[in-house]
Amino acid sequence: MDIANSFWKRILGLMFRKDGEMLFVFEKDVDYSVWTPFMRFPIDIFFMDKDFNVVDVRKNLGPWKIYKPSGKYRYFFESRKGRYSNGEISRMSKRALKVRP
Repeated sequence: MDIANSFWKRILGLMFRKDGEMLFVFEKDVDYSVWTPFMRFPIDIFFMDKDFNVVDVRKNLGPWKIYKPSGKYRYFFESRKGRYSNGEISRMSKRALKVRP
């Protein structure tokens, strides 16, 4: 799992990749939209609060689409569609941030 914890890493995300998964990390709660330009595959997005509770999910978001989450979030996780459930995402995200500060 890659960690997007800087401006440029968040901008690039999974663009141009053939596969992958990425955890986006923000310093405060945000409500930014997600845009999927140059994506090569549909993704599922799990939005989480500061305690890693899943607060919104968007499944099967295709390339060149925009999604506005229902509220604020601190983290979101992108992966190829159908790969994970909500509970798996929370546990994996917590573990990834403990391993890579």
